[in-house]
Amino acid sequence: MSNLTIKEALHQGMNSTNKVMLFSEGKTKDKWHEIKSNPYFQPWITQIKKESIKMLDEVVPNLSYSLFSLYNKTGSRKEYESIYFARRKRLNVFAFITLLEGDQRYIEALEDMIWSICDEYTWCLPAHVKSETDIRKQIDLFAAETAFTLAEIIYLLEDQLSVEIKKRVKKEIFERVLEPYCSEEHVFFWETATTNWASVCAGSIGATAIYMVEDHEKLSSIITTVLNTLTFYLKGFHNDGVCLEGISYWQYGFGYYVYFSELLRQRTANKIDLMDQYKIFKIALFHQTCYLSGNFTVSFSDAFPQEKYHVGLLHQLKRKYPEIELPEDNYKINVLDDPNARWAPFIRDFLWSDYSLAGQAWKELAIYYNEAQWFITRQEYNERMVAFAAKAGHNNEPHNHNDVGSFIFHVQGETFIADIGAGEYTKQYFQKDSRYLYFPTRSKGHSVPIIGGKEQMHGSSKSAIFEVKQSEKLDIFSFEMTGAYNNENLNKLTRTYTIKKIQNYTIEIEDYFEFLDYPESIIERFISYYKPVVITKGIIRLEGKQNNVDILYDPALFGVSVEEHQFISHNLENTIVYSVDFQLKAVQIWNKVNIIIELQE
Repeated sequence: MSNLTIKEALHQGMNSTNKVMLFSEGKTKDKWHEIKSNPYFQPWITQIKKESIKMLDEVVPNLSYSLFSLYNKTGSRKEYESIYFARRKRLNVFAFITLLEGDQRYIEALEDMIWSICDEYTWCLPAHVKSETDIRKQIDLFAAETAFTLAEIIYLLEDQLSVEIKKRVKKEIFERVLEPYCSEEHVFFWETATTNWASVCAGSIGATAIYMVEDHEKLSSIITTVLNTLTFYLKGFHNDGVCLEGISYWQYGFGYYVYFSELLRQRTANKIDLMDQYKIFKIALFHQTCYLSGNFTVSFSDAFPQEKYHVGLLHQLKRKYPEIELPEDNYKINVLDDPNARWAPFIRDFLWSDYSLAGQAWKELAIYYNEAQWFITRQEYNERMVAFAAKAGHNNEPHNHNDVGSFIFHVQGETFIADIGAGEYTKQYFQKDSRYLYFPTRSKGHSVPIIGGKEQMHGSSKSAIFEVKQSEKLDIFSFEMTGAYNNENLNKLTRTYTIKKIQNYTIEIEDYFEFLDYPESIIERFISYYKPVVITKGIIRLEGKQNNVDILYDPALFGVSVEEHQFISHNLENTIVYSVDFQLKAVQIWNKVNIIIELQE
């Protein structure tokens, strides 16, 4: 799309006789009356009102230098970020109550909160700041989001906020975000990134500019730059729509793509619709394939093992694409529970929600993503949803884990063989020399072999796929994963999953190892949230609350050991998982290893 075309579309949008008001969803009194009176929204409104009353009596938490400097001293992010996001939560709550009721107490509290955020040394997080450049003019995810948030709030509440507040916000947004973004002196790495950074940063800046920049020439230049970055973002998806960063980052990054796209469509009176692309349709469908049951997810990479959904985003996608499947209503995120207190999804959960739509339990599924090499099945088996997911791929993916060959086995709300997802985000967690020392990211934290005591290595060696079969009674997924180990003695390693879905539901894992010389050892490792119990020689049981799963092996071939592992998860919870190691007793040059996982009736 040429700059001239964008400028013409912007001009026509402003001068169209039937132009659509920007974010009209939030600008009409009828919509706010509907939200205020409709029972669908009352549980959220009740919580927000309760929170708002409490916040009125609280002192605004301060972002001190000691908190800011802690990240560089210790690598810990949580101390500063907990205060930073608490401040954004106050902003959201006061802005929402003001939109809902117009109470003078909340208008004053909102103005104080806006002023306080304008006083912040930087809108970036310490983890994203580079000390060698002007910190005030750096733009990370949260600086861009803050600009978008403030721009949208003062737009929605322009008649209720003071002139000084609106002038201050505009000044800060231009100095901190829009001017650095437009300056030739500043080039940000995320402008050519193929991850959520590109979408969130560029999408937020584009949305901010739509609200704040009146000059068509300048706005068209900004939108052109934003669209260029979004082309890089879309390159991060294969044509099959898979988000390699996982479902958690799909919701984050793709969400901001949608928020910006809708504002641009409105601003151009429907002349530019970024959602009207087949690839976007495929990306939108990815969400419904990445759940096992309920809100349990296919948690490869730095995804989260459980993830609730933003109902506004999915309902908006459903309006565009009828093929979208909506999850059960009880798995939508509570608007106050977003740990990062993001305004854009928060307000759209109200303004985009369609209370006439009802979600339902996930349907059966059998899908193989050829480019990402993800294999996923969901099937009703004896009145239980049983799900299996496995990945081949490589170990140089976005938010990478060393996890080629990892798999998940889940039965109706209980994940027996787990991919544990993201660990706590710290400075060290994202450094190349220390990332794979953490249990969640290293291959020892996944259900993959350990060869001669050595794990998989970080690298781009992609798996070769041998066979993919998905049918009502039998699934097969077979691939080579030799390159993942970067082991000079390992000549060949293939893994085959055979899932039999009649009589007893079983998963057979067959690994074939071929070496140049005798290896020291071969260990088949399985990771579970459930403590393994030895039933008898040859049977290890994983006991859930509703279901039991047995791991069957030949005791003549394997020695077995169980170990408990503790780690801090992304949501800062101390988490315990267990590894079951099956060590081959007699290692040969050629080894064919079989272990069976069986669902008990």
